[in-house]
Amino acid sequence: MQETELINAEADSPDLSVLTKQEQEVFKFLLEGKSSNEISGLMDISGGTVNYHRYNLYKKLGIHSINELYNKYLPAYDGSAGGKIKPRMLSVKTLLPAVLIIIAAAFFAVIAALVWSKSADTAKTSGTDVVFDFWFAMGDEKSHSLVTRQMENINGKEELVVSISGILESNDITYSGVYGRPNPRTLEAMREMKSISFSFLGDGNRYYICFPTIETIVYKNPYIGKDEIYGEHWLKILETEKGVISNINIRIPDDLIWLNEESGKPSFNLKNLNCFQIQPIDPGSYHLKWWDIRIK
Repeated sequence: MQETELINAEADSPDLSVLTKQEQEVFKFLLEGKSSNEISGLMDISGGTVNYHRYNLYKKLGIHSINELYNKYLPAYDGSAGGKIKPRMLSVKTLLPAVLIIIAAAFFAVIAALVWSKSADTAKTSGTDVVFDFWFAMGDEKSHSLVTRQMENINGKEELVVSISGILESNDITYSGVYGRPNPRTLEAMREMKSISFSFLGDGNRYYICFPTIETIVYKNPYIGKDEIYGEHWLKILETEKGVISNINIRIPDDLIWLNEESGKPSFNLKNLNCFQIQPIDPGSYHLKWWDIRIK
């Protein structure tokens, strides 16, 4: 038996020189497990610019997700920012423990999936935590937004808090905010929900809590490589008080309004719900935090 095994031979390794210098840096940080926000700080560029480079490198390398990036390139990545991905050698001594770990992980994954499936069945009637795969900051050249997600102590309880901060130049010609993409299981539950609620720490500004559906997606966004969400869709206006923790419960669709009646009011089709979005209304700086998102 050979002592080593070749992973991703040189002939199958694509040339990363097709990427620009900044795209190579983003590529390197993504393989190191860095988030878009972390990459933004490390490269001293906006979150929108990171997502733009991310979209471009995905397109050039023929991939569509971060998992696909890991599966295709991580085993053979040598840590350099440019050039070709070089083949690496793994010893049998290294492979054997890895195989055992994978088998054990697969076993526990099956158990976890069974538990998750059972809890998900009751979630649709009793309420559940909403899981989002990604939160994307949105902003144009004048208005920028930063989104973070981290554990914080709120009134003595550890909560997973999502926050957005930035500047809205004008609510007439610019935009800013955050776009949340639910995972498939969450999206399925949201398309049957009667209400959605969450707690938030206000900053005195007003926000649009948006529920875009397939009908309101109109054109391609180069920053995220997906269809853009048009601004005139079903929403709830959130009023906040600075420094005050509150809770909002939105009845679907009773509490939702269509922003621009002049564009024609379509029917709200919950089955076509696509994502979750929050945008500031008032020009100027903003900083909003929210947690404990639940659907019923």
